[in-house]
Amino acid sequence: MRANPPTRLWNRHFVLFVLGTTQSVFGSTLTAVAMAFLVLELTGSAAATGLTIALATLPHVFGPLAGTLVDRLSLRIPLVAGDIAQGVLALVTWVLAVNQVLPVEFIYASALLSGVITVFYRPASEALLPTLVPRTELVRANTILHGGTQTVTLLGYGVSGWLVTAIGVKPALLIDALSFFVMGTLFLLIAMPPVASDPRQQTFLQDLRGGFTALRSIPVLGALVGVGFVVMAAMAPLNMLLPKLSVDLGLSAQGYSSSMMALTVGMIVGSAVIAWMGTRFRARAAVTLGLLICALFYALLTFAQSVPGLMALTFLLGLGMSANQAGTMYLIQTLTPPQYLGRVFAVVMSSMMLALPLTLFLLAPIADRVQSGAVFAGAAAVILCTVAAWLVLQRQPTAATSPDLLAGAND
Repeated sequence: MRANPPTRLWNRHFVLFVLGTTQSVFGSTLTAVAMAFLVLELTGSAAATGLTIALATLPHVFGPLAGTLVDRLSLRIPLVAGDIAQGVLALVTWVLAVNQVLPVEFIYASALLSGVITVFYRPASEALLPTLVPRTELVRANTILHGGTQTVTLLGYGVSGWLVTAIGVKPALLIDALSFFVMGTLFLLIAMPPVASDPRQQTFLQDLRGGFTALRSIPVLGALVGVGFVVMAAMAPLNMLLPKLSVDLGLSAQGYSSSMMALTVGMIVGSAVIAWMGTRFRARAAVTLGLLICALFYALLTFAQSVPGLMALTFLLGLGMSANQAGTMYLIQTLTPPQYLGRVFAVVMSSMMLALPLTLFLLAPIADRVQSGAVFAGAAAVILCTVAAWLVLQRQPTAATSPDLLAGAND
């Protein structure tokens, strides 16, 4: 437990957190590529890969329950236990693969269990970050962490294909397992905040309701749930139709892969610019700007006729997503009473994680019947409506208005 609040950005605990997170993300990136090939090798079916991803996403339905439990525990418990559990899963998968006794059913079960672990782990990780740095450095801390993970993800995808080809699928699983064990060890060295739960001996269900009370009582937080859903849902037309658009333009896989790299580079550049801005960063304006850029991207996407055109637009989208993410995270971290952080982050993340598969499911029946331009125009219109709603809601009071929430915050 930390005796004194942090006074500078680059303190030991923040550095350990950033280093541990980035190396773990690199390991997970390798595994994402390795598992895709492994599932295809075992089943010969692309649908099996989709099922694996769906199973990993499914537990986010229970995000609010997980966030409530996170707020009642020391953050060290879900963080250390989560990394150890993920490491064991990857290690067992590696052992079974090496001995050529890995059934695809185990991969499905592992994906589902990994999703359950993530539902607890992510809110705890996001709730920890604001305690590791001074409040005045929170913008830089967020952009350093997320910019670092985006950079590592880009590098990971850049080398993963070569690495998996060179050393095979199985060693990549072992690397991922080791990265989780390293992260779990580092969390033992990072100072954790005291449990910030409401001391008024509430039941689990009362605490669960308290999370939704926080979202209702602080309208900006409630609005961010909707914004997060729309931003992630907006990725569905891109994921579904960009490959087809690339083929229609005669660009094939080259256009698609180059565009995805440009998207990541845009997010990295956006994070760097926000880190440079520091205290001049305005979170609400960043959320608005990010949404407007996303709408502009879809409005112009139909007119892209070349690889450079697609790359320029997806780079622009990356800038917008970076601005939106930075603004959203900062507002949640600074407006949410500490004892509700886990619950609020869990609801926002569940909304975001479920948005993409739900939207893909809704678009699937019409994707081949409607012109891509019409879908892109519809996406731009939905985002613009979200901007209008956000501009109204973000002007609402930011202080808690519920008596119960005020009582808990003041205890």
